[in-house]
Amino acid sequence: QMNLKKTLLVSILSMVFVVAFGAINAKAASTDKNSPTVLSYTGYSGGHASAYLKGDSEKDHYYRFTMNNTSYYSDLTAVILSVPSGCDYQMEIEGTDGSYYQGAYSASSNNKIIKIDKPQNITSYDIHIFTFDEVYTSSDMYEITIDKAYVTTGSYTGNFSPSTITNPGGATLTPVSSTMTSINLSNISSIPNSAQVTSVQVSGTLSRNIGNTRMRLTNMSSGITQEGILSKGSNTNFAGYNNSYDDVKTIWTMDYYTYAGYSTTFKNAKIIIKYRYDKYENF
Repeated sequence: QMNLKKTLLVSILSMVFVVAFGAINAKAASTDKNSPTVLSYTGYSGGHASAYLKGDSEKDHYYRFTMNNTSYYSDLTAVILSVPSGCDYQMEIEGTDGSYYQGAYSASSNNKIIKIDKPQNITSYDIHIFTFDEVYTSSDMYEITIDKAYVTTGSYTGNFSPSTITNPGGATLTPVSSTMTSINLSNISSIPNSAQVTSVQVSGTLSRNIGNTRMRLTNMSSGITQEGILSKGSNTNFAGYNNSYDDVKTIWTMDYYTYAGYSTTFKNAKIIIKYRYDKYENF
């Protein structure tokens, strides 16, 4: 019996310690603008809070998070406010760099979103949660989520038209250019509107390996042309487009030029684009 009493006592004390420890470490929403609740957002984790707006006793809540210009943080960060049903809570953010943002409505709910570009220097951002209509609920909490906006796993492969271009060769001191082909990605529904280039390749079949031949690829939205080495049996890579973040959804034109004397054809021309996109573009 003595051992049983000791075991029960230890268990009760452990539970009291856990409850007390949890209460001490819980972060309540601050109602003091000058002393906001700090959200520990690292770019990979953290950045989450939930609480009730209580009306007369708590009409305003304040939070703060900090970002810098390191690779830990996305080029675009999203702050999402999930609003309880029947309420229309608002969100605004002020940065220590002088920036100011107002929450934009979701297309399908009263949820709000703010998107923030990566700062040039260490910057703290103060989040203010409030409501204009003073309609509150004690049954559901609002939630704040801070998240990386860009997803970097998008890809698209498409056919140029015409699929075959030719080069007459016969170059002397100046290169000779081929005919041109193009592909219009402007209205491809499977590509997000926010898609930005992270890498580009062109595949196809060159009729003979002639050397001294380069391919040109132009993004008509930016007007930038990049070049890559064209050789038989290999895809052409365009290092200049690596993480260039040019628009994907535009017209792309392609041709090639050579210093060789032989005539050639390039068949089955395809573009292979990898891109990042804003996963909250349709929020």
